[in-house]
Amino acid sequence: MDVASAVVVVAALGFALWATWYVRRTVTAVTRPEQASTLAERIWPGAVFGLEHVSHHRYVLRNDGNDTAYGVRVDVRNLVRHEGSIIVDRFPPGHAERYMLIQPLELRVSEITVSWHDRPDHLDAPRSVRLPLHTVTDPYERHGM
Repeated sequence: MDVASAVVVVAALGFALWATWYVRRTVTAVTRPEQASTLAERIWPGAVFGLEHVSHHRYVLRNDGNDTAYGVRVDVRNLVRHEGSIIVDRFPPGHAERYMLIQPLELRVSEITVSWHDRPDHLDAPRSVRLPLHTVTDPYERHGM
């Protein structure tokens, strides 16, 4: 009887070890693609654009990436643009462009689109990103009070 119990205990221990290994392997396989995409986002070698709302109508477009963007086009849609270039030939990392963008009266624009090339000869496919605008919801802020 002692031998039979020992065999059952050893079999149960073996099954528990196998189950633990199988679960760890499955969890690792499931989370690995998420870790890879997160890592790729952190060390993206190209341009990464961000739009900062500075004051009422003023914004700053920055290249926070690691590489220069070429042939940058800023599509402001129906916004009234008083300052800032719509086309920038070369946008190096750390560079910033200032914009004064005013909402039109008839509708609200919620974002702008920035498109660019990674190569200086513009022979690669253009990349683009939509950047949200700060929208004024407070009536005092809307009237500059």
